[in-house]
Amino acid sequence: MTQNGSLLLVDGVTARYGSTIAVRDVTLRVDAGEVVAILGANGAGKSTTLKTIVGLLRASDGRIVFNGKDITKLPPERIVRRGVTLVPEGRQVFGGLTVEENLRMGAGMAPTATFLDRRAQMLELFPVLSTKLDVFAGLLSGGEQQQLAIARALMSDPTLLLLDEPSLGLAPIIVERVFELIEELRSRGTTLMLAEQNVEKALQVADRAYVFSTGRVELEGPADELREHAGVEEAYLGLGVRDSA
Repeated sequence: MTQNGSLLLVDGVTARYGSTIAVRDVTLRVDAGEVVAILGANGAGKSTTLKTIVGLLRASDGRIVFNGKDITKLPPERIVRRGVTLVPEGRQVFGGLTVEENLRMGAGMAPTATFLDRRAQMLELFPVLSTKLDVFAGLLSGGEQQQLAIARALMSDPTLLLLDEPSLGLAPIIVERVFELIEELRSRGTTLMLAEQNVEKALQVADRAYVFSTGRVELEGPADELREHAGVEEAYLGLGVRDSA
């Protein structure tokens, strides 16, 4: 694998939960401006890979290089400052804080003028939030919370945005909106990696994809080729994945 020009390089990474190996010898890359999908059934190692990239789980072997710098052993807060932000599975907005306060949390220590500028961008991108700035995040619908979670992550102005199961548990019409947002972010030059069980939707928006099975990368390639690959879902993702959202 060529690492020249890669924004993110995950090189031979193994990660464990206690004595249990969750991902083994995973190698993948993300180039600037790409949307890269990690596909696989529940438990395949998708979320673990994202958590290891952002430092929530420490790699026991291998290395992670971002923007030419080794971040393998950095704590999560330093990785965020380097420009990598994760939208976790299940959204995890701050339910007891308002939408405005969630956005402020996402902006960190940014000056007020910077915060207001980024907030304006987010309200343009996520207009559903513009009338709910004073609403507690816990009172939002699932789709609204997912949009807030993405907006909050973007408030840090990340170089690389990681999305963990962005369509999980959402109604089909909201799933469509989430993937429209991913397309919009790509058109604005945002680099994204998403872990997703919805194979069809993920391959529609991705440039390239990695298919995981039992903690390993089993298949990789351009998204348009994987869409045509016979047996991808049946072999690695299980039946009925297209309807899982």
